[in-house]
Amino acid sequence: MLYNSAYFRVSVTNKCNFSCYFCHREGYRGEDNSELLPEEIQFACGQARKAGFRKFKITGGEPTEREDLCSIIALLAQMELPDLSMITNGTNLTSMSQCLWDAGLRRINVTVNTLKQERLRRLNPQNQVSVASIKEGIETALQVGFHNMKINFVYYDEDSREDLEALIEFIKGNGLTLVVLPVIGGKSYYSLEDLYHIIGSYGIASEEVIVDKEGLRKRRIHLKSGGCVLLRLDELADKKPYIFCEKCIKASQCREGIFPVRLSADGELIPCMADVDHRIYVRDLLRDHDSEGMENAFRKIALWQNSNIQIKKGS
Repeated sequence: MLYNSAYFRVSVTNKCNFSCYFCHREGYRGEDNSELLPEEIQFACGQARKAGFRKFKITGGEPTEREDLCSIIALLAQMELPDLSMITNGTNLTSMSQCLWDAGLRRINVTVNTLKQERLRRLNPQNQVSVASIKEGIETALQVGFHNMKINFVYYDEDSREDLEALIEFIKGNGLTLVVLPVIGGKSYYSLEDLYHIIGSYGIASEEVIVDKEGLRKRRIHLKSGGCVLLRLDELADKKPYIFCEKCIKASQCREGIFPVRLSADGELIPCMADVDHRIYVRDLLRDHDSEGMENAFRKIALWQNSNIQIKKGS
């Protein structure tokens, strides 16, 4: 086993019905629009589990834009992965929540950056999605059984303060947790400390520091008015998990989620989104169900890592 504990993100599609400028689409470079087959995704996750990965998250693009998503979830659920979840923008949850639940998914994170219709339209001028439909999707998911939902919110400009206030009210009424994330390259820059003070201005009843499965520290903040907020305590750019990080000219691009190993929708293993030289093309290996080839690919990524992953002797 190469990894004792690690996080594997699987992009099932590059398609998205939103066009948020700060979205990285899991490192997609726009070179290939073809998607891995459900059985190839299942094989990839099986090999990742053998390598020691314990947390699996389905991503996109927008995963619910893929028509056979529930079939993919069903294949993965059959494997009894230790931790399987999905991130979505919530636009299709009204129609898909029951299907996803029946397929075996039990945890969803929903990215919501505004509850104001006009602002949503400015963020995504090419779509006609309504805020009401996103709220309805979240409420439908709750009714189906997805009670342990988190709402991801990117704080990226001066108007985000009003969005934050609205989302705090929304999560209070639905028993949800709000995850506040900074963005690099927005109209304004907000550090984690800036965000902590902004959240603190609403009145903190209590807080505790927790450590997630990737070893990152987070503040779990309970507000006096109600509602729970999660805010990362560790700056990711300080982590430098790979041997090539020291010479990286794009270190400033380190952001939320950059450290999990990713499988792109078109078949690349991506250890770091800011770096293109260390990606590994594995689509042929997945098509041929080449277990040895996939083990070698994961071994190569493990050898690039400085810390957090323990390589056993003889593995």
